[in-house]
Amino acid sequence: MTDATASEVADSMRQYQEARKLLSGYRIVLDLVLADHFGHPAAKGLVSSGNDLSFDDRQSFLLSLHDDKEKKLVALVKELARRPDRRFFHWDIEFPEAFIGFFDPNKSKIMHKERVKAGTAGFDAVVGNPPYDVLAETEKEQVADLEDVLRYFAQEPIYQPSHKGKQNLYKLFICRNICLLRSAGRVGLMVPMPLLGDEQAIGVRGLLLSETSVRAIEAFPQKDDARNRVFEDAKLSTCNFIAAKTKDDAEFRSRVHPGNRIDPRSPSLLIRRSSVKLYDPENHPIVACSQEDWDLAVKIMSSGRMRRFGEYATAYQGEVNETTDGKKGNISTSPSDGPQILRGSNVCLYMLRGASQGEPIYLRMEKYLKDKRSHAKAWHYRQNRAVFQRNSPQNNFRRLGRVDNSWVNLRRLGNQLGGILEPFVLVIILS
Repeated sequence: MTDATASEVADSMRQYQEARKLLSGYRIVLDLVLADHFGHPAAKGLVSSGNDLSFDDRQSFLLSLHDDKEKKLVALVKELARRPDRRFFHWDIEFPEAFIGFFDPNKSKIMHKERVKAGTAGFDAVVGNPPYDVLAETEKEQVADLEDVLRYFAQEPIYQPSHKGKQNLYKLFICRNICLLRSAGRVGLMVPMPLLGDEQAIGVRGLLLSETSVRAIEAFPQKDDARNRVFEDAKLSTCNFIAAKTKDDAEFRSRVHPGNRIDPRSPSLLIRRSSVKLYDPENHPIVACSQEDWDLAVKIMSSGRMRRFGEYATAYQGEVNETTDGKKGNISTSPSDGPQILRGSNVCLYMLRGASQGEPIYLRMEKYLKDKRSHAKAWHYRQNRAVFQRNSPQNNFRRLGRVDNSWVNLRRLGNQLGGILEPFVLVIILS
């Protein structure tokens, strides 16, 4: 109905309340199924064996229960489902207009839209700014509840892409939002910028690039200037993405903005999801670089002659652990105590530079090498090596993206390539 008049609004409200009453029996059933994840495994069994239960309304359902044991179980589930920290929510019942449709010409019989025509159930669009909190608790009385929640997310198939690394709420929202879309529906979210390249977001990023067609990305890496970042109270780089639930490989534009506003003049890159997968089949990063560099990278990868660095050289993590060696007294802030320790932020495309954060640190080499075994990586400094940064900020074009290792022994690589490599530092852009 149009709800254009007061009487139509009143009639809509009456019909809505009547529909809620008729659906109340089914709501209990869905609560019982969900309660299986939260300490009531028998609840789901009640549903699967309850062929003679009545779903006409809540009262009919309760009267059709077989004994006091089942009634007690339903009462416990009802209490659980209404808890402020649980609030079981069933999208199909709360938004029947998006998930339920008519399947007869007279529009008198209804059925779930997925059974009427695949892809028709769901919303036309989902727009939001989900929370960015990591699911972790420190208070002992909340640990058990948290375990129930994490178990639920672990068992629900739609959340599987979010399981890499720490479980962050924004990743769960992306999984659920895509699931809620009808075919060709669109989702637009403001989320942390690490979505575009962070290792912990690999699964969710892969979901976007396999189940949707990205239409646009607006990135806002600025986080140091509170007045010029997207969220003044949160020191966080963010991005906005729009995607459609289709399988097409449409070209989309990714832009990186210097401040907290979308500026048409900002550097941009036209990209396809197939190119992203070709560039890095494992991590699927959505990079920030010039169009010329991207087109060259895609052309190289398309040639079939490109090989990953790891196929030719052994890579090692850096020798010095700043935390562990610091506690052992192997690290100093005085240049007179030994050679400077190189951090990842010292590594650039063609040179070494001063670290962007913190003061220089130095290695008390004799103390550090004492008692190190002959085959330990602590002795790798005696060989020529290529050094690269394993992880770097998504918006820092002067550093490398994620690669599989950190320190590379060049001697064997040089021999394989005819002994032509004699660099002090060689940095190769791989991914």
